[in-house]
Amino acid sequence: MLLQLELATVTKIILVVFVRSRSGSERASQLVSVRVAALKEHRYFMLW
Repeated sequence: MLLQLELATVTKIILVVFVRSRSGSERASQLVSVRVAALKEHRYFMLW
């Protein structure tokens, strides 16, 4: 279940990165950073 959730999140990140590389927008870049930070937070939260 958790692995499936992480896989879905990683897929979204890859998708955003792909879109950013095509559009080259700063906004998408920030979105990726936010998603990665959220993923890390989530992982730490699960460790608690």
